[in-house]
Amino acid sequence: MMDDEEGLLTEDEHELKKDEDDEEEGGLERPVTNAPVVKVKPTTTEKIKRWASDRGHLSCLVALAFMFGGLILFKLTFQGSAARSLSEYLLSLGLFAFSGGFTNWVAIQMLFKKVPFLYGSGVVPHRFREIRETVKDIILDTFFEESFLDKYANDKVSGFQEHMDPKKLVVTMMESPSVDNIIDEKLGKLAEVPQGQFLVGMGVDPKSLKPMVKPFVLGVGEELAGPLMARLKSGDFFTISRMQREVDIYLSLKVKDITEGVVTELMEDLLLEHLGYLVVWGTVFGGILGLLSQAAGLAPNYSGA
Repeated sequence: MMDDEEGLLTEDEHELKKDEDDEEEGGLERPVTNAPVVKVKPTTTEKIKRWASDRGHLSCLVALAFMFGGLILFKLTFQGSAARSLSEYLLSLGLFAFSGGFTNWVAIQMLFKKVPFLYGSGVVPHRFREIRETVKDIILDTFFEESFLDKYANDKVSGFQEHMDPKKLVVTMMESPSVDNIIDEKLGKLAEVPQGQFLVGMGVDPKSLKPMVKPFVLGVGEELAGPLMARLKSGDFFTISRMQREVDIYLSLKVKDITEGVVTELMEDLLLEHLGYLVVWGTVFGGILGLLSQAAGLAPNYSGA
């Protein structure tokens, strides 16, 4: 029974099945058949500009500025003075803001990078297979949904029929010079077979049959135009489910070329810019908590600073 099922598989399905068996048995990676586009590595200047333009980094730098500004002011003032009180507020603001922002920044980095001895880090590279399968499923479910494809195909076929006369199309094609050349070629070859040689023996040149053959071929074409369009509309030439299956096989093969590094890089490009807001809001809420703690007398004692 298993042999019968394998005999019905296409070449692509055999390749996909072999890849899945390899991964299950030995965790083997399928070699990349189509290497992904290699990005040009940014220069040092570009890296610095990118780092400096990151809103999360900027918010942490602002928090550090408040913290060190408060520390300097604290060192230059005396206990009980208004400036000393201001310096303590600045210290709490900067310290709590930096703690909140830096903690969120570390958490974001742990999504994309594996950190030794930190369980849960590197979730994106660790689960890149699930991510690429999810992307494939989203494409199938969103862009190749059966009812939508069925309606779309029927609308296209109906529109095609409304704006085209199949018989006129066949007549135009049959009366073209290319079809004349094909008929001449076939009649010329007729003399090489026994039936044609029989006609030649009777003094009939096969090419002289063209005035009789061409109207016959044209009539057959006109008669077939209607049934062919009916079959096209009924979907006998292809089925939506078969097309979905072919797309599924194709995508399943192509996602094997998406390696761990590619998935991680794509997710970083997609998410890092937006995740930077988590760092910003971490510094904002941390700074607010620092001010409230200082006001409530719950902040650290900076006397020994």
